[in-house]
Amino acid sequence: MLVFEQLSIGYFAALGVAAPFASTRGHCVRRAMLAAAATILLVVLVSRFATEGVRIWAPHLYLVAGYWIPALVATRTPGRFESWLRASDAKWARRVSLSREVLHAAEAAYLFCYPIVPLGLLTVATLGGDLDVQRFWLAVLATAFFSYGSLPWLLSRPPRFAAGCTPETIAIHRLNEWVLGRISHQLNTFPSGHVAVSTAAAVIVLSVSTPAGIAFLIAAGGIALGAVAGRYHYVADVVWGAVLGSISALLLLAWTSG
Repeated sequence: MLVFEQLSIGYFAALGVAAPFASTRGHCVRRAMLAAAATILLVVLVSRFATEGVRIWAPHLYLVAGYWIPALVATRTPGRFESWLRASDAKWARRVSLSREVLHAAEAAYLFCYPIVPLGLLTVATLGGDLDVQRFWLAVLATAFFSYGSLPWLLSRPPRFAAGCTPETIAIHRLNEWVLGRISHQLNTFPSGHVAVSTAAAVIVLSVSTPAGIAFLIAAGGIALGAVAGRYHYVADVVWGAVLGSISALLLLAWTSG
């Protein structure tokens, strides 16, 4: 079993164990525990019976499951943590003002948060070796699972749902909202999973190819800017997401290079 598969099993096992402590709603707890167990079974079956190509691409499913299962036991009643995020954001808002052109570019860049993982994997698999692919998934899954798994305990709503925080309505923002309305649980992950994952992916790509890595780092920066500009995440989410993604990928590279 590959290390990133072991990591996935550990994460979903932890989710199953933690579910009763995250919610008092019995039916939600049972659904979360069942979903976690089913995903563990999937990882085991893929690791034992699937081809190498399937094993390399299957973690996209683990990312999706890792994102949705914590939301099953989230209370959806924000408290002090959201208040802290909003107060922190208000301080930044007074200092930063973006032009309409930058808003358009940032919103467009945010759409890249969806294909950046498969494109990063394709780049690493093409230009690197098996070790690089494993590094890629370890960095991406570790940062994603950390961001997603904190949801039931660090609960907040995206800032665009808060009163007085509605971003300027432009076409590309409406497209982002439409996409999020169909693939998001409409809760805020801390740190930002999109920023953390895109940053980690970019750092691993950089270790394989400097030109490709620079392009991915620029894309990750655009995603971070778009997350703030479109009010999809709080500034603190984005900053800590970038820090988490960078540090985890760099530590992983140092560990596996030794």
